[in-house]
Amino acid sequence: GGRDSLRGLNFLLPRAAISRDYLRQAIEDSGARVDVVAAYRTAGSHNSELVQLSVLIESGGIDCIVFTTPARVRAFSQLLDTDDLSRLLKEVVVACLDNNTARIAAEFGLQDHLVPTEPGAAPLVSALTAHLGAAGRPEQNRLR
Repeated sequence: GGRDSLRGLNFLLPRAAISRDYLRQAIEDSGARVDVVAAYRTAGSHNSELVQLSVLIESGGIDCIVFTTPARVRAFSQLLDTDDLSRLLKEVVVACLDNNTARIAAEFGLQDHLVPTEPGAAPLVSALTAHLGAAGRPEQNRLR
């Protein structure tokens, strides 16, 4: 149909939130109008970062993990490909922003966790400060 075959047509281009604009530009260069909608996010397999994270956790390089939502607990579990986070995080203080997040954490094997008395970032930071201490020595302040 040639270069002008798209003139006057309207395109909807659902794509990743972060992507190159070459397709949109090419369609517009052919005379069409393009509406771009971020329909999804792509997540690459960052194997080296996953290995680094696993090594950090297993070697004791992480003192505390904070889950702010139930979705974060689920996503972390999926990232590490396990339904039982208890073995992996046995030496890590687990903090949850609220009781709902703590309930989901328990479903993934995390029974001992720090939850502030009221939900919110400031109460969570206060609870973490009180639990970990000013020196940040979790080994002296374990929940267990």
